[in-house]
Amino acid sequence: MTIALELRGITKRYVAGIKGCMASADVLRRVDVEVHAGESMAIVGGAGAGKSTLLLCAAGLIVPDAGDLRWFGDNSRAAAIERATLHFAPGRHAHQCRVPRRRVNAAPHLHLIDGVDGLADDVAARLASWIGRRRERGDAVLVAVRDGDVGSLLASRCVTMRGGQLHGDARPATAARVAERIAAR
Repeated sequence: MTIALELRGITKRYVAGIKGCMASADVLRRVDVEVHAGESMAIVGGAGAGKSTLLLCAAGLIVPDAGDLRWFGDNSRAAAIERATLHFAPGRHAHQCRVPRRRVNAAPHLHLIDGVDGLADDVAARLASWIGRRRERGDAVLVAVRDGDVGSLLASRCVTMRGGQLHGDARPATAARVAERIAAR
């Protein structure tokens, strides 16, 4: 299965201030994520956990301080521009967002979705349906949410982010092969 997004050891620190009065925040701390084509994953965490920064790095819009990023096996930012799209749906106004239609035969794409907290039930259901259609086409979807229930509705897999680190496995589970299942009995 094709890996649509691969992040290894991603770190990002924000620094603000002027000489003599500086502050910094480690926003991402050695984050590893792997999302396959045809898969959806939700990153669940509170405000300030690092979810949006992670999506901005995954979109190629922010360069991390350290780590490796690959989009469909390519580590160039040109690949991010060509194969990844960041969608921002500002909460209750998400129903006003329009997603451009892609060509039917286009290569698989990575969709990064942020700002979906507080959606009305009908809007969340429509977004879940849209994500399902993207997955059927072979696209990958990564969603940042605060509410784990919303994450479970929108994605086939959820991980938690706290303090710039992921908790839970951010790599897809692989089914045990027949011999492994028999040996486990």
